Amino acid sequence: MVKIFNEAPKDVIHRFSGMPLACGGEISGNTTTTTSSSSNSYGGGVFVNSAKFTKTGGIIHGYDAMDSNSNIVKRGSTIQTDRGSAIYATDSSTTKRMENNAEQSVFLLFDGSIPPTWSGDWDF
Repeated sequence: MVKIFNEAPKDVIHRFSGMPLACGGEISGNTTTTTSSSSNSYGGGVFVNSAKFTKTGGIIHGYDAMDSNSNIVKRGSTIQTDRGSAIYATDSSTTKRMENNAEQSVFLLFDGSIPPTWSGDWDF
């Protein structure tokens, strides 16, 4: 199960087409894109900004060019591979991200409170 509490930056277009996770669900097939050449887009599957996030089941897809279930982060038409294709969690001092699939058995926690805390098998 994933609990998401966030708001995307105003210059980012976030399209959410995946189903919320609950008992084996998945987040897949989403694209987040910035139209500004001076800013980046983050969190193709999930974007968390100074909030609490917990993943205890389900699958959140990362980016793989050969996988139609991929979550994608773009700047214009260019795919970004280091911006949290699956998950991007941040606060003012700490960033954690998942680029690869966060499979069913992967536990992840991010708490953007001060001071921030996190646990689990984050990629970065």
